[in-house]
Amino acid sequence: MIVCELEVLRDACWVSSTGRGYVDTSSGRVTTSITQNFQFTNDQVLDLINFVENLKGTETITTTTTTSGPSGTSNVTVADSYPIAMTSMFQIPGALASSGNPATLKFILPATVDQSFIRTTTTDTNGNISTASISDTVHSEAVLVRSLTTGVNAVASGTDSEQYITQESSGGCFNHLIRAAQGFVTVDTFIPTC
Repeated sequence: MIVCELEVLRDACWVSSTGRGYVDTSSGRVTTSITQNFQFTNDQVLDLINFVENLKGTETITTTTTTSGPSGTSNVTVADSYPIAMTSMFQIPGALASSGNPATLKFILPATVDQSFIRTTTTDTNGNISTASISDTVHSEAVLVRSLTTGVNAVASGTDSEQYITQESSGGCFNHLIRAAQGFVTVDTFIPTC
Protein backbone atom coordinates (compact mmCIF):
# COMPACT_ATOMS: atom_id res chain seq x y z
CA MET A 1 0.00 0.00 0.00
CA ILE A 2 1.34 3.44 -0.94
CA VAL A 3 -0.25 6.70 0.21
CA CYS A 4 1.14 10.12 -0.63
CA GLU A 5 -0.09 13.63 0.07
CA LEU A 6 1.63 16.32 -1.95
CA GLU A 7 1.29 20.05 -1.45
CA VAL A 8 3.44 23.00 -2.40
CA LEU A 9 6.60 22.63 -0.29
CA ARG A 10 4.90 20.09 2.00
CA ASP A 11 5.04 16.39 1.25
CA ALA A 12 4.13 13.24 3.14
CA CYS A 13 4.30 9.67 1.95
CA TRP A 14 3.57 6.28 3.56
CA VAL A 15 4.50 2.89 2.13
CA SER A 16 3.62 -0.45 3.70
CA SER A 17 4.55 -3.94 2.49
CA THR A 18 4.46 -7.47 3.88
CA GLY A 19 6.09 -10.72 2.75
CA ARG A 20 5.48 -14.22 4.14
CA GLY A 21 6.97 -17.66 3.65
CA TYR A 22 7.74 -20.94 5.35
CA VAL A 23 10.23 -23.80 5.38
CA ASP A 24 9.41 -27.40 6.32
CA THR A 25 12.25 -28.78 8.44
CA SER A 26 12.78 -32.11 10.16
CA SER A 27 11.62 -30.45 13.40
CA GLY A 28 8.50 -28.93 11.83
CA ARG A 29 7.42 -25.91 9.85
CA VAL A 30 9.12 -22.55 10.40
CA THR A 31 7.12 -19.56 9.20
CA THR A 32 8.56 -16.11 8.66
CA SER A 33 6.83 -12.82 7.85
CA ILE A 34 8.43 -9.47 7.23
CA THR A 35 6.48 -6.21 7.42
CA GLN A 36 8.00 -2.87 6.52
CA ASN A 37 6.48 0.57 6.92
CA PHE A 38 8.11 3.64 5.41
CA GLN A 39 7.08 7.23 6.10
CA PHE A 40 8.51 10.42 4.66
CA THR A 41 7.60 13.98 5.63
CA ASN A 42 8.91 17.28 4.37
CA ASP A 43 7.86 20.73 5.53
CA GLN A 44 9.59 23.70 3.94
CA VAL A 45 8.52 27.22 4.84
CA LEU A 46 9.80 30.17 2.82
CA ASP A 47 9.20 33.74 3.96
CA LEU A 48 10.25 35.85 0.98
CA ILE A 49 9.38 39.12 2.71
CA ASN A 50 11.64 38.51 5.71
CA PHE A 51 14.09 36.24 3.83
CA VAL A 52 13.66 33.28 6.16
CA GLU A 53 13.72 29.59 5.24
CA ASN A 54 12.82 26.76 7.62
CA LEU A 55 13.00 23.11 6.64
CA LYS A 56 11.95 20.08 8.67
CA GLY A 57 11.90 16.57 7.36
CA THR A 58 12.11 13.01 8.50
CA GLU A 59 12.25 9.53 7.06
CA THR A 60 11.07 6.64 9.21
CA ILE A 61 11.48 2.96 8.35
CA THR A 62 10.11 0.26 10.65
CA THR A 63 10.80 -3.39 9.82
CA THR A 64 9.31 -6.25 11.84
CA THR A 65 10.43 -9.85 11.27
CA THR A 66 8.35 -12.57 12.92
CA THR A 67 9.53 -16.18 12.96
CA SER A 68 7.37 -18.98 14.37
CA GLY A 69 8.30 -22.63 14.66
CA PRO A 70 8.57 -25.60 17.00
CA SER A 71 10.90 -23.69 19.34
CA GLY A 72 8.54 -20.73 19.70
CA THR A 73 8.08 -17.27 18.27
CA SER A 74 10.58 -14.48 17.74
CA ASN A 75 9.75 -10.86 16.83
CA VAL A 76 12.50 -8.43 15.86
CA THR A 77 11.50 -4.84 15.18
CA VAL A 78 14.02 -2.33 13.82
CA ALA A 79 12.88 1.31 13.75
CA ASP A 80 15.10 3.80 11.91
CA SER A 81 14.51 7.53 11.64
CA TYR A 82 16.46 10.33 9.97
CA PRO A 83 15.16 13.71 11.19
CA ILE A 84 16.63 16.93 9.82
CA ALA A 85 15.90 20.58 10.58
CA MET A 86 17.45 23.62 8.93
CA THR A 87 16.98 27.36 9.37
CA SER A 88 18.55 30.17 7.41
CA MET A 89 18.00 33.89 7.10
CA PHE A 90 19.24 36.81 5.01
CA GLN A 91 19.27 40.13 6.88
CA ILE A 92 20.19 43.69 6.04
CA PRO A 93 19.76 45.54 9.33
CA GLY A 94 17.26 48.35 8.78
CA ALA A 95 19.09 50.94 10.86
CA LEU A 96 22.27 50.42 8.84
CA ALA A 97 20.49 50.33 5.49
CA SER A 98 18.67 53.61 6.19
CA SER A 99 21.76 55.41 7.53
CA GLY A 100 22.94 56.22 4.01
CA ASN A 101 26.52 55.47 5.04
CA PRO A 102 27.95 52.95 2.52
CA ALA A 103 30.67 51.98 5.00
CA THR A 104 28.08 50.40 7.31
CA LEU A 105 26.05 48.56 4.66
CA LYS A 106 26.28 44.83 5.28
CA PHE A 107 24.26 41.65 5.22
CA ILE A 108 24.03 38.97 7.87
CA LEU A 109 23.48 35.31 7.02
CA PRO A 110 22.87 33.03 10.06
CA ALA A 111 22.07 29.34 9.61
CA THR A 112 21.63 26.19 11.69
CA VAL A 113 21.36 22.50 10.77
CA ASP A 114 20.34 19.59 13.02
CA GLN A 115 20.47 16.05 11.65
CA SER A 116 20.21 12.65 13.32
CA PHE A 117 20.19 8.94 12.71
CA ILE A 118 18.19 7.05 15.35
CA ARG A 119 17.74 3.27 15.47
CA THR A 120 15.89 1.20 18.03
CA THR A 121 15.91 -2.60 17.88
CA THR A 122 13.45 -4.58 19.98
CA THR A 123 13.74 -8.38 20.18
CA ASP A 124 11.00 -10.52 21.72
CA THR A 125 11.85 -14.21 21.88
CA ASN A 126 9.14 -16.25 23.56
CA GLY A 127 8.30 -13.32 25.83
CA ASN A 128 11.90 -12.38 26.66
CA ILE A 129 12.28 -8.77 25.51
CA SER A 130 15.54 -6.90 24.93
CA THR A 131 16.23 -3.52 23.35
CA ALA A 132 19.19 -1.73 21.82
CA SER A 133 19.41 1.80 20.47
CA ILE A 134 21.77 4.01 18.48
CA SER A 135 21.59 7.79 18.23
CA ASP A 136 23.99 9.84 16.11
CA THR A 137 23.16 13.56 16.18
CA VAL A 138 24.93 16.47 14.49
CA HIS A 139 24.25 20.14 15.26
CA SER A 140 25.92 22.97 13.36
CA GLU A 141 25.48 26.70 13.24
CA ALA A 142 27.22 29.52 11.45
CA VAL A 143 26.96 33.21 10.74
CA LEU A 144 28.43 35.26 7.92
CA VAL A 145 28.56 39.06 7.98
CA ARG A 146 29.74 40.69 4.77
CA SER A 147 30.09 44.28 3.63
CA LEU A 148 27.77 45.16 0.75
CA THR A 149 30.20 47.76 -0.55
CA THR A 150 33.58 46.00 -0.34
CA GLY A 151 32.55 42.32 -0.27
CA VAL A 152 34.86 41.76 2.70
CA ASN A 153 33.74 39.35 5.40
CA ALA A 154 33.45 41.09 8.76
CA VAL A 155 32.49 37.86 10.55
CA ALA A 156 32.70 34.25 9.41
CA SER A 157 32.01 32.00 12.34
CA GLY A 158 30.91 28.37 12.69
CA THR A 159 30.49 25.75 15.38
CA ASP A 160 29.31 22.16 15.33
CA SER A 161 28.95 19.09 17.50
CA GLU A 162 28.30 15.39 17.10
CA GLN A 163 27.10 13.00 19.78
CA TYR A 164 27.01 9.25 19.27
CA ILE A 165 25.14 7.16 21.84
CA THR A 166 24.49 3.43 21.86
CA GLN A 167 22.87 1.55 24.72
CA GLU A 168 21.27 -1.80 25.49
CA SER A 169 18.64 -2.93 27.96
CA SER A 170 21.29 -5.22 29.49
CA GLY A 171 23.11 -2.10 30.70
CA GLY A 172 25.64 -1.48 27.94
CA CYS A 173 26.33 2.21 27.28
CA PHE A 174 28.65 4.20 24.97
CA ASN A 175 28.38 8.00 24.76
CA HIS A 176 30.90 10.05 22.74
CA LEU A 177 30.67 13.82 22.27
CA ILE A 178 32.79 15.95 19.92
CA ARG A 179 32.54 19.72 19.52
CA ALA A 180 34.39 22.04 17.15
CA ALA A 181 34.58 25.77 16.56
CA GLN A 182 36.19 27.67 13.70
CA GLY A 183 37.64 24.43 12.33
CA PHE A 184 39.26 23.25 15.57
CA VAL A 185 38.13 20.48 17.92
CA THR A 186 37.28 22.01 21.31
CA VAL A 187 35.73 18.98 23.07
CA ASP A 188 36.35 15.26 22.56
CA THR A 189 35.01 13.33 25.51
CA PHE A 190 33.35 10.11 26.59
CA ILE A 191 30.38 10.55 28.89
CA PRO A 192 29.92 7.74 31.44
CA THR A 193 26.11 7.72 31.30
CA CYS A 194 23.56 7.44 28.53
